Amino acid sequence: MKTFEDYIITQYCCMANECGRTYTTKLNLKRHILVSHVKSEKFKCDQCQKCFASKQNLTEHKYLHSGEKPYSCSICKELFRHISSLSLHYKRHQYDQIEQKGISSKFQDKSTQTFEN
Repeated sequence: MKTFEDYIITQYCCMANECGRTYTTKLNLKRHILVSHVKSEKFKCDQCQKCFASKQNLTEHKYLHSGEKPYSCSICKELFRHISSLSLHYKRHQYDQIEQKGISSKFQDKSTQTFEN
């Protein structure tokens, strides 16, 4: 049997600049602080001098300068500059598929009904 403590979710809150974002692990909070609040010149854009906490963030930032959109949707072929945008786009496809299945099953139910007078 579970105890009361088993239902408590520990949250780690970012207190930097009144941010208030919460995370379920210390590691995720630390990663957020490094990316969002700590100035780092480790990954610096050679075109605009903007600095990033990770190489991936710098790489995706450089696509703004080049206009490149290297991430492609395998369903509709739409192009994206950020992999996170592509991930969100895929969720929209999933939602559309669920919605279409729900609508088509409603029409199917109505078309197979028999009506008596």
